[in-house]
Amino acid sequence: MTNTAKTPLVHITRRKNIAWYRALIVRIIAVILALILCGIITTFVVHINPIEVYKTTLKELKKQGYEIAPAMTDNERGEIEKLYGIRFPRALRELFACGMPLGKEPRSDFPLWRDQSEENVSIIKRRLSAPIENLKLSLKGGFWLEEWGERPKNEADVLAKFSEIAKKAPILIPVYGHRYVPVIEGVDDPPVISVAGSDIIYYGSDLSAYLRHEFLGERDASDYERITKIPFWSDIIYQNW
Repeated sequence: MTNTAKTPLVHITRRKNIAWYRALIVRIIAVILALILCGIITTFVVHINPIEVYKTTLKELKKQGYEIAPAMTDNERGEIEKLYGIRFPRALRELFACGMPLGKEPRSDFPLWRDQSEENVSIIKRRLSAPIENLKLSLKGGFWLEEWGERPKNEADVLAKFSEIAKKAPILIPVYGHRYVPVIEGVDDPPVISVAGSDIIYYGSDLSAYLRHEFLGERDASDYERITKIPFWSDIIYQNW
């Protein structure tokens, strides 16, 4: 029986004479191209470019009579984050880089981040603290989660225990009215939630989906099957379901 040598489909050879720095450059270029390709594929498959959604939303808001201010600069953002002790998620930074929605006269449901008057700073600080403070009021009506353990019998102890648990809650940044985005470590585009006391629900699987739902009339914009869980807050949302 004659043994016939089979020619391999692929030849893998090692380049012994390529300089290390050239090999490093090749690897870096390959990684960059892979990231770009992933972005293109994601946009093509999902058919959504968040930046375009932000721009479209701002145009629509302007048609509805909302004032749109120029984009927030990096220096402005740094000053605002320092003033309020917060960090805007990347998605909010990208929205503000397209323009700053202000609202309609005589009031604004959008936070006026640039206005550093004493009155406005006080308003924004109240909006930042409102979700936790309003939950404290709900405790008086018997609100409590099983995940928090046994509810103390004394109301003062209830408040003390809740306050300790709430220290682990991600801070919520107001977006519009009582819609908020949480600041979650390592999450660039967290869900948007609606917060009214203990009545807390998801309102967008990410910022783009929220804007499409709230302002562009797309009721099924969110993918709630793949939504990011928010420490503390999601426990309340699931109880409401």
